[in-house]
Amino acid sequence: KVGNAGRCGPRMAAKGWNARRGNKNHAQWTRSRHVVRSVDFESVEYVDPAEAVMPKEPPPEPVYKLKFLWLEKNIAVCVDQMLKKDNFSPMTEYFFWPRKDAWEELKEALDAKPWVSERDAVLLLNRTTEVINFWQEEGVKHSLAEAREKFPDCEFIGS
Repeated sequence: KVGNAGRCGPRMAAKGWNARRGNKNHAQWTRSRHVVRSVDFESVEYVDPAEAVMPKEPPPEPVYKLKFLWLEKNIAVCVDQMLKKDNFSPMTEYFFWPRKDAWEELKEALDAKPWVSERDAVLLLNRTTEVINFWQEEGVKHSLAEAREKFPDCEFIGS
């Protein structure tokens, strides 16, 4: 294709076209595998893609969901990781309280997962503490509906 280098240069170059200078006012455009580093109206600098540093969007931050089994004599907690919009995958097994120290077991499981940031682990453990404390409040037997209302970011299963 032939185009005006002054009018089409940056736009064509940004789309991967190379300018081969014909005469003073015209350029011949050819497709290239090179990445454009800088463009002005007089010259175009090309870089081999292997050497180019392209800005990348940061990967989406992982999203985790706490799931609780709300039982009469026990409460169990596990963590699921979101893969896509509403598609979650189990990341840990269920840890039961008060049979064992569910908080400590959850902490060890999260520490064993290198992709879980310290910030996310702390947030998950803090929320777990809040839910366990709510479940075991003295003198009060909270219902599953009350738990769902108080902690809408968590999933509750049970009776």
